[in-house]
Amino acid sequence: MSDPGAINYQPLMAMQNALRTVFKASFRDPVGILAFLLLVVAAVAVGLVTSVTVVLFGPFLYFAFLAQRVSKYKNNIWQSFAQANGWPLDTTTPPAQLIPPSMWFGHNRSFSPVIQAQLGQTACDLFTYNTTTGGGRSQQTHYYTLARISLPEPLPHMLLLSKKAGADLQRDLANKQDLPLEGDFDDYFKLQIEQGQQIDALTLITPDVMQTLVQFNQAEDIEILGNDLYFILNRDRRDFHDLESLIQSALALSQQIIQNISLEHGPSEGPVTPATSPTEPELVSPA
Repeated sequence: MSDPGAINYQPLMAMQNALRTVFKASFRDPVGILAFLLLVVAAVAVGLVTSVTVVLFGPFLYFAFLAQRVSKYKNNIWQSFAQANGWPLDTTTPPAQLIPPSMWFGHNRSFSPVIQAQLGQTACDLFTYNTTTGGGRSQQTHYYTLARISLPEPLPHMLLLSKKAGADLQRDLANKQDLPLEGDFDDYFKLQIEQGQQIDALTLITPDVMQTLVQFNQAEDIEILGNDLYFILNRDRRDFHDLESLIQSALALSQQIIQNISLEHGPSEGPVTPATSPTEPELVSPA
């Protein structure tokens, strides 16, 4: 059981220079050297106005090579971070059960190893996820970093969206209702709920919860569905400072929300452990 105040974030320091480290290492790798040579050939070909195929294929291959190696490098650091804190990796839960419904869009989905962090009495899944939309020149890959905590009672679907984050994902509920927030919290967040769930939302997403979120990270989103509580950051944010903020806010906010559930529905029995969500097909294996 880990003391949240004694988490060892040291392995994550290497995340800050991931691209530079991989780029330098590529010149000691035959495949990396070949990919770089193709990039050079493509650059020369532009000047000579030669084959369009060469011009396009060289840079594409090289940057695809770098992206794949950076992903692998970061995932190795991620696993070292888990090992340094005595946390296991989840290798059995179908990944689709870990992804919130708002992220079930796009194609070429992938995810990092899932860390089963134990933060005091709270079990928390930590992982990154990305999905791609569009194709060709309009193709875009969306990256997210998530913390997932199980709730003692199933709840309706609701989203507390950060206006600062500028989320680039499809989060609108099918039967949504925008709920006004008290005070100036509307300047920071937008609360979406299922039609008719206003009372439940107001008893859970209280001003104290929103104030805590403002204090920790105004660019963090919250999603609740069933027994799952998600804390979501845009982009791969596994560096020291961002992940520390995510863990601290997830722990503080989940405790407040669970306390609100207890006040509304009565105390729950047993410890908080990860739950499962509906299954979504066609998710790829870890990169």
